[in-house]
Amino acid sequence: FTSQCAVALENARITIELRAAYEHQKERDRLKDEFIITASHELRTPLTAVQGYIELLATYNSTLEPDVRSDFIAKAHRGCDELTLLVGNIMDASHVHIDAENIKLRAVSLAEALQHVLEIFEATTRREHRTIQVDIPADVRVVADNLRLRQVLLNLVSNALKYSPAGSPIEISVGLDDEQITLGLHDHGLGVPPEDQERLFERFVRLERDINSPVRGAGLGLYISKQLIEAMSGRIWIESTGVPTEGSIFAFTLKRSKVSEKPQRPRLEHQEV
Repeated sequence: FTSQCAVALENARITIELRAAYEHQKERDRLKDEFIITASHELRTPLTAVQGYIELLATYNSTLEPDVRSDFIAKAHRGCDELTLLVGNIMDASHVHIDAENIKLRAVSLAEALQHVLEIFEATTRREHRTIQVDIPADVRVVADNLRLRQVLLNLVSNALKYSPAGSPIEISVGLDDEQITLGLHDHGLGVPPEDQERLFERFVRLERDINSPVRGAGLGLYISKQLIEAMSGRIWIESTGVPTEGSIFAFTLKRSKVSEKPQRPRLEHQEV
């Protein structure tokens, strides 16, 4: 009888483990399928824009005014830049950790990197009647990988636009000390309860906190941003009470560059309406 009980218990244990393994694999397959669908959707938007501007140039190039032609080329170029950053997200998603050897650190203008990203979202901010208020000294340089820094900024601005209502402002500011900068991005969405804040930076985590409609996303932007910031010797976090309309502040630190800065340049005070 004792041996029969032991066999029964062992069989039950194996059954539980197999069922858990099956559910785990099932969840991984679901996430993989959702990731492929989401990635295809996110890539299609800038790709369609680029294709549209190229077709307009091909059809009307001889009759376009020079300034209109230049504007079409600039917008197609921004679409290509967005595709590059999104593809970076997709490639990084296949790794558990970002390889620090692939991070090329140098002195980077924080204001120029942010300006580049804001131009990508120009159409979105105009369509949603958004104001993005930026107060960053244009001469400040950080130790970062330029492309990776833009990737982080793209993820954070995209996240703020997704999870706050149309028409609400977004504020971006920077704090400085001798050793590092602290950039903070403040949205006016629903916020994130304290108990959910650590999970935000995990892989494939997406909280249901949108105000207007379901948000498409693979739950990778903040996870990848955390990996990238840490690979550049920084830290990233969220500050939020979870109270509606108070929103959230996403902040990160980076080392300040010792390269000579140019104080005569104006501060970046950029607004998108």
